[in-house]
Amino acid sequence: MEEFSIVAVLISLCALSVTLYESIQTRKSLREQTYQGFIGTWFDLGRIFIEYPELRPYFYDNLALTENDENYQRVMAIAVFYDDCFAYTESQATYIPKDLKESYNKYKDRIESMNAFREFKKKYTWINSRPE
Repeated sequence: MEEFSIVAVLISLCALSVTLYESIQTRKSLREQTYQGFIGTWFDLGRIFIEYPELRPYFYDNLALTENDENYQRVMAIAVFYDDCFAYTESQATYIPKDLKESYNKYKDRIESMNAFREFKKKYTWINSRPE
């Protein structure tokens, strides 16, 4: 009977080890998938500025924006995309590598200080009702 107990304990320890290993692998996979989604989202935003380079100065050079500007609607649409990207990134913050968090925060602060982004936040308050 004692041999049976020892075998049962060994089998239980093996099962526990396999479960622990699978849990670690699942966590790694989740981190990798989240990071890939994070990078993909930001690459999509970058592609907009490749396709429409005339819009980049609104977000990188603080080009003034008025409602009469011919690019107003496109700039507002990009500001919405930025806002969504920021919200997504904040929701996944625990999965962002530490070395990228500081540069991300600087980038976010810079974009949020641009006239175009501030215009979006001011004009579309109903979109911006989520907590900061």
